[in-house]
Order: sequence, then structure tokens, then C-alpha cells
Amino acid sequence: MSIIDDVMESYRAQAMGAGMIAIDRAGNQPGSAAATSQQITSTAVFEPAKYGDIIQQNPVLPAGVDVLVLPRPTITRTFLFIQNTTAGIIYFAFGQQANLQSGQIQAGGNLFMDAFVPQNDVHLYAPVLSSIPLLYSNVNLGG
Repeated sequence: MSIIDDVMESYRAQAMGAGMIAIDRAGNQPGSAAATSQQITSTAVFEPAKYGDIIQQNPVLPAGVDVLVLPRPTITRTFLFIQNTTAGIIYFAFGQQANLQSGQIQAGGNLFMDAFVPQNDVHLYAPVLSSIPLLYSNVNLGG
């Protein structure tokens, strides 16, 4: 007898002791031909996007120059984190060069993406010479 059978038998005994009639999800009474012909199946839930290796880079950003810090991945990028450890603003752009009109990461701030992660090239721009931590994860999701 499996664990599932033990649990179901215990449930049936409790239900019968309380004067109730146990039924399965399909509305069949336990022990009926319809109930015993059904099989319980389970499916493992595995979300590959939640598993992957973190890769850390510390790109050097020369003053006033766009830097391609992360090219478009060949597999799916599932995580991106850029921390601005400088005293000034770092500018970022996806799929195009970063400049003073691009998105901003304030001093001491960060860009954290794990729910929606752009697959574009990642460009950074700093008005002064900088080196900042950049972490990402790429996962082969198939298809």
C-alpha cells in the first residue's frame, strides 16, 4: 500500500466515523468501480528560469564613453543586477548606446531585474572613470 493509499484510507475512515460519505473529485464513492479505475498522477514542477549560475563582472567605464558591458545572450537572460557604487550617476541603455539622456542609476542605487529581463545588449555610460559590479544569469530554457 502506498502513502497515498494510507492517507486516503485514513480519510475514508474519519469520514465514515463522522457519518459522512467520502467521494473523490469526480464524484465517485471510494471502492466503486469508477473510483478504483482512476489513477492518481503527479507532475513535478520545475521552473528552469529560477536556476542558474550568477556571473559577476566589474566593467571599467571610462569617463564620457559608452561601453557595451553585456552583449545580447545566445540563451535566455533571466537575471540582471547593476549596482552603482560610485558617487555619481551611471546611465544605462538596452540595445543602443547609453548617454546623458539614457536611464539613470543614482549614486548608491541599483538596477535589479528578475521578473522581466531585457535580452538586448546592455550599454553603460559614466561621466567619470568608474568600475561597478554587474551580475547576470543566462539559462537555456529550450525552444
